[in-house]
Amino acid sequence: MKEFSTHSYSKMQVSRVNERAENSREEFFRECEEAYQQQVERAASMCRDEKRMILLAGPSASGKTTTAHKIAKAIIEQGRKAEVVSLDDFYRNRSEIPLCEDGKPDLESVLALDLEILEKCFQELLETGQAKIPRYDFTNSRRAEEWREVRCTQDEVLIIEGIHALNPAVQKALDLRKVVKVYVSARTKFLDGEENALIPATRPHRSLFPYGKTSAPGNGNILTRTGMTRIIKLILLWIMNRGYTGAFCSLF
Repeated sequence: MKEFSTHSYSKMQVSRVNERAENSREEFFRECEEAYQQQVERAASMCRDEKRMILLAGPSASGKTTTAHKIAKAIIEQGRKAEVVSLDDFYRNRSEIPLCEDGKPDLESVLALDLEILEKCFQELLETGQAKIPRYDFTNSRRAEEWREVRCTQDEVLIIEGIHALNPAVQKALDLRKVVKVYVSARTKFLDGEENALIPATRPHRSLFPYGKTSAPGNGNILTRTGMTRIIKLILLWIMNRGYTGAFCSLF
């Protein structure tokens, strides 16, 4: 069995990761970054000829924004212009966002996006090569008054990132012949020996609670879940950039 793989659903031995981190940390980090960069450049190289947009989706805190900007940089280095648009900027005002059954705002519903404005902006982009798009003020949970202009001409690539970037409701205004679709997620499986797979959770993050030791196939124990790592990152993102408190985030 391979200790490291750059393929989808790659596998890593926990003991080998710890050994590399202790004895050759910088080299290990460099190898991981290089493997990630290869995937970024592979995605960027797909934007050729008539391809003018990348739709980049993935679960919350999976690295969509980071990956989108890295792809944009790679496209620029390949000789084309690129710009990133976040679907988060198309959120409705807080009072207009649909609620979950428990009364909390359903921020992960596609209906939390203003699909009418989104479709109008995309149509204008494709017809004229430029459009003004909204900015979202997460501190006040409402759309900002100032909008920004984006371009998507023949020599430019627009990267649209968000959890619903591949949702049919988002794609319906686009010419899919000119679109590259990318899905981003942290799905590495950590192995404790040959048989005991420490399999990352694939369920929605709301179902990860309560926490505890969980048995995996082969009687191995799950030391950490990929989904849990994403939750921690998401909470930090909300606290640092979106004006939420730790008490509010704990509700999720």
